[in-house]
Amino acid sequence: MSTTQHGKGVHVSGMAPSSLISNVEPPVIIGVYGLPASGKTHLLNELRKVLDEYHFKFYDGSEMIERITDSGLAAFKQMSNAQKAITRTTAIKTIKAECTNERKTGVVAGHFMLMSEDGVSEKIDTPADWGTYTHIIYLNTPVEKMMDRTEKDSGRADRKQLPIADLQEWQDSEKTRLRKICYENRILFAVDDTADHNYISKLINHFREGDAKRNTRSVLQEIDQIMSNHETQPQTVLLFDADKTLGVEDGSYHFWLAAKGPGGINLLNDIFSSSLGYSYLAFQQAMLLYEELNEEKFLEHSKDVASYAKLRPESVELLREAAKYPHVAVVVITSGIRLIWDIVLEREGLGDKVKVIGGCRLSDNYVVTPNVKGAAVKRLQSAHNATVWAFGDSEIDLPMLKSADHAFVVRAVDVDGLEARQLLFPETAIPWLNTRVLPITTLEQVRESIFGTLELIEATDTPSALVLQTPMRNSALSGNQLRQAHDRCGWYLAIHHITQVLGTEKYIMYDVHQNETTGWRLKDEDKTVIIPIMRGGEPMAFGVSDAFPKAVLHHAKEPDEVLKKHLEGMKAVILVDAVINEGGTIAGFGKHIRQMNHEIDIVIMAGVVQRDAVHGPKVLTRALSGCGKVTLIALRTSERKYKGQGATDTGDRLFNTTHILKEL
Repeated sequence: MSTTQHGKGVHVSGMAPSSLISNVEPPVIIGVYGLPASGKTHLLNELRKVLDEYHFKFYDGSEMIERITDSGLAAFKQMSNAQKAITRTTAIKTIKAECTNERKTGVVAGHFMLMSEDGVSEKIDTPADWGTYTHIIYLNTPVEKMMDRTEKDSGRADRKQLPIADLQEWQDSEKTRLRKICYENRILFAVDDTADHNYISKLINHFREGDAKRNTRSVLQEIDQIMSNHETQPQTVLLFDADKTLGVEDGSYHFWLAAKGPGGINLLNDIFSSSLGYSYLAFQQAMLLYEELNEEKFLEHSKDVASYAKLRPESVELLREAAKYPHVAVVVITSGIRLIWDIVLEREGLGDKVKVIGGCRLSDNYVVTPNVKGAAVKRLQSAHNATVWAFGDSEIDLPMLKSADHAFVVRAVDVDGLEARQLLFPETAIPWLNTRVLPITTLEQVRESIFGTLELIEATDTPSALVLQTPMRNSALSGNQLRQAHDRCGWYLAIHHITQVLGTEKYIMYDVHQNETTGWRLKDEDKTVIIPIMRGGEPMAFGVSDAFPKAVLHHAKEPDEVLKKHLEGMKAVILVDAVINEGGTIAGFGKHIRQMNHEIDIVIMAGVVQRDAVHGPKVLTRALSGCGKVTLIALRTSERKYKGQGATDTGDRLFNTTHILKEL
């Protein structure tokens, strides 16, 4: 296809019809801008050597105009300003069409402003530029170096030499205007002081390869690495935002205050208050803002901020306790500066126990967006089967808070659709949000909920327990006789111990003479659910049901057989099993119930519990982490492990089915 704009001196060839390219993904087009003598042409030639032509096409703006204009640049220079604008528009559209057709990334050296004959700088951009470019790299070459180049470049005598102050003003004006235009048009804007082709080639490759999905995958890979490197498979993960959540202050705020002075604190705000919002592009733009500082300056300011940055004392207490539990992992996931929090945690002696995920430099290979925070929670839950407790303070944390099993906010955020609690620092602080929407909790309550407290009540050596456990241990008994023994055990433990744990209440009844009198029963008996873990827990659960006849009895073999509707309006749940060995099954029920109901009292009852589950290694305590306070009532504990088979399996003995396994 060829097109001629008659009377304009413009001839375009090789452009594909729009119908053929409308469904093709728009190409990445990177503009390289800077003042005359800033090094654009030299950089473009160097990039041609290090970036392969299979993925890239390189353009010099002036050469493209000469290529598409009849009679070349000489004719172009004679055009009116309106004709020049049309030609420039055609040039950039030609570049976009070629890159689209060939599916390549375009790198274009061009000008944003030029100096007129009377010494006035004029913008020469067109709307088509901002509909084409996806990225702008501005060469912020020191004006002294540009003056020196101009003086030595005898081949460019047409370049007018300006005073150094005018050059500086021109450069500053270009950067300010370009930054604003890019933010408004969702174009990423980078500033580079060195024109180093090795660094810029890395930046350009990042632009070509980077997208939100790839970015999220990089973070999830780091999540996987943290979890796999943990000393044991974590069952519970505490996921903290850093700035103003884990820490008292906003580290990024103080970083830019140190780097740029009072005006620097608005640099990040300008990004996130623009059309970029809190998108992936916005956080990429923030990364490019940090890249404007060289590595030495970045390290200097990060270390300076870290030297006086403080963690909340309450947070330190929580982290130190979490570090004691091998099954609990703590991860800080920040959209701010990772290095600051690495240094602070190391100073607190928590560097080995608390891992930080954060990216704000090109070398980090990712940025942490709100969606990334939400994806991190889901990855921990699905791939690592972990219960996630999330702590945040801002809109950026909402996807994380909404996806977490348990969520806590430490500042005012838009709570629409969020089920969370307010964690006040200090606890005497006035709540900032409606307490009916976000109930208040204390750090002590959070601590108990996360790490759990297992209160053990065992009757092992009491006279009553010795008598009750005898028929249960008698190998000569099975079937109905054994079930009756379990039934009696359930009734005994319910009357003697569950009433102490859950309490009792008075109610009005009538004696045999029909006189009104006072009776006693389990507190909220009709709001109590008895769940036998099938099938071994059923006979003992029947005994509990005899003791508490108004309680609900719900059979379940797997945790997911307990539904939210079974717990609605309930005050307590009693999980009943004949034998607890390591506690994995009963812990699965406990966690499942706690996820559906944060407030319900959980009581576990068992005829016999393996001693290591509750003493020494405390296997069951670790397994129940995240379930809050749980009470375990056992008729006895034993050194012996109870993974029975055939004649020794409690379930088969209870129901006279030991012969089935023998026949198999």
